[in-house]
Amino acid sequence: MVDIDPELTAFNDTAYDYGDERTIPERIAAQAAATPEAVALRFGDHDVTYAELDRRTNQLAHRLAGLGVGRDDLVAVFAERSIELVLMLVGVLKAGAAYVPLDCDHPAERLTFLLDDTDARAVLTHRAVADRLPPGNRPVIVLDDDAQCSAQPETALSAYPGNDDLAYVLYTSGSTGNPKGVMVEHGAIRNRLQWMQRRYPIGPGDTVLQKTPDTFDVSVWEFFWPIMVGARMVIARPNGHRDNGYLAGLIAAEQVTTIHFVPTMLRSFLNSRDAARATALRRIFCSGEALTADLRDRCFAILPGVELHNLYGPTEAAVDVTFWQCRPEHTETVVPIGRPIDNIRCYVLDEQDRPVPVGADGELHLAGVGLARGYLNRPELTAGKFPPDPFAPGRMYRTGDLARWQSDGTLAYLGRNDDQVKLNGQRIELGEVEAALLSHPDVSAAAAVVHRPAGGMAELIGYVCGPRDPGVTTSLLKQVAARLPSALVPSAVLVVPEIPMTTSGKTDRKRLPDPALVRAGESACLVPLTAAGSTPPWIWVHAADGEVGQYADLADAVADQRPSVGLEAFGLDDGEPLAGIPAIAARHVAELRRALPDGPYHLAGQAEGALVAYEIAVQLRAGGAEVARVVLIEPGFSGVDQPYVNAEAVSSYRPEEFTGAVVRISSAEPRWNPPAQVIDRQADIGDVAKVAELIKN
Repeated sequence: MVDIDPELTAFNDTAYDYGDERTIPERIAAQAAATPEAVALRFGDHDVTYAELDRRTNQLAHRLAGLGVGRDDLVAVFAERSIELVLMLVGVLKAGAAYVPLDCDHPAERLTFLLDDTDARAVLTHRAVADRLPPGNRPVIVLDDDAQCSAQPETALSAYPGNDDLAYVLYTSGSTGNPKGVMVEHGAIRNRLQWMQRRYPIGPGDTVLQKTPDTFDVSVWEFFWPIMVGARMVIARPNGHRDNGYLAGLIAAEQVTTIHFVPTMLRSFLNSRDAARATALRRIFCSGEALTADLRDRCFAILPGVELHNLYGPTEAAVDVTFWQCRPEHTETVVPIGRPIDNIRCYVLDEQDRPVPVGADGELHLAGVGLARGYLNRPELTAGKFPPDPFAPGRMYRTGDLARWQSDGTLAYLGRNDDQVKLNGQRIELGEVEAALLSHPDVSAAAAVVHRPAGGMAELIGYVCGPRDPGVTTSLLKQVAARLPSALVPSAVLVVPEIPMTTSGKTDRKRLPDPALVRAGESACLVPLTAAGSTPPWIWVHAADGEVGQYADLADAVADQRPSVGLEAFGLDDGEPLAGIPAIAARHVAELRRALPDGPYHLAGQAEGALVAYEIAVQLRAGGAEVARVVLIEPGFSGVDQPYVNAEAVSSYRPEEFTGAVVRISSAEPRWNPPAQVIDRQADIGDVAKVAELIKN
């Protein structure tokens, strides 16, 4: 064994003996015996007591045992979020087997690969999605239609699984083009759940919201923690985790006390007007992505009194391995991922696997009881990623994450040392995306990148070398969607002349062109006015003549703040003139959402262009997009005879949508009277420098 610095040893002093090695199904059964009439699950208006949960999962375990399913066998679970889904997971564990969740929205090719790779002994599903299963020769149990299941004994099988038995297999994106299954044993997840209950105890007075998809490892504690300790699990409807209004209403109606958010989704939730309704919450857990300081601060501002906990961990180490409680008084610009949980050790090592000193950067390695068994059917990959621990008996896991020990014994997360990325909490190997793009016969080179515009939503972008033909890119996206899950399908495929390379022959993703510039170059109406930048551009809206050249000087004058694109008119000369400003704006909104989907939108226009810009902003906001600023320069009509210059067609203005975001710049008495909340600025319109200053400020 290699010696390690005593200070670093102290950071890993996490040994804790729980004195109880019962696995998940045994603990759930014990809780059912203790509180049989208490509500364990609620979905919609349907409640399931602990007694019913115990009875029905025992019957499913017997049904599986009758098919020869036993310890370390794999059972595929293909179900939408529902009571049946929870019954399936618990029933599989009671049978001693391990569950493999399959995403109901995955393409058939992906599902077939996963079923073949796991050699699943059976497939559990329910009536709502059974017809989406690809054909095969495995036994399929449609739980809500299976008469044999309800005829099984209601008592438990003779033995529960042990800590060395498999509990579940979760598939993650693979760099070679195929996903890889992570095998997690009962002892690893038992330790994680026992730590969670010791650190954040819950009980009969708590309600945990189950909203994480079952293919994401956070779902494991949502499914099992509450029903191991007598709390209540409220199950969100399918796809409900994407609807902030629904979530806020559910939290309020069901008095949810505990919830998880990927940081991206927490930001979206806090930005919604419904967030303040979540008054029952006691604690929020964040993991899956880096939690930023501004999001931490916003959470405390919107939900004062609610605890915010930042957790970190890969699927290969039973969900989470470090923890940190954020507090309102914290001022760190980088939110720590915290300290190791019970019975987990963290090493920050250099390229020779030597510990680096406190304050130095290195790759984070994990050791202890939480590690996965390895990758299903991938012994070579397992050996490479789970080498022997040089500092203690057992193995360690190479995370590929960069980290740094801080002097207080906490860890700071610094990013990745490879091409793996996270998008909305989903692990994405860019190599898998690129392999799918390259499978198209018209693509000669490809790259993928997660684009994170300042202030906007991140998106997966594909770049390809090939024909600049919309038909080709459309067929390419269809082909990729038929092969990969939706999280790995690029939101856009952009055609570029070449893929930039480093001197060592690797893709140089930092030199890939900004998607906004590429899209602007490809758009029937967006014209780049300045060089692309890293911030969302100013969008200059055409006036009555349909042109944007008149904005060139202003675009240059504000280029130090953000780039500019011009929004030209289209559809005015095709013999079918549009009916008015709302119709013109609707056409532009559709184009903007396609070409610049991220937002936030910064809109500006002069004369009639100001009115169109305002209407575009109204429609964008109505569609849920973020509009950061609208600048109206001499808004009004110039008298030019164009199909849309019609005062009757201007939509009614809704000032409450834009308080503090709309600026009107006029040099004389305005010809248009906007709401009082609009900020008025006075300037000679011919003074470009002055107008630019007002626009920027």
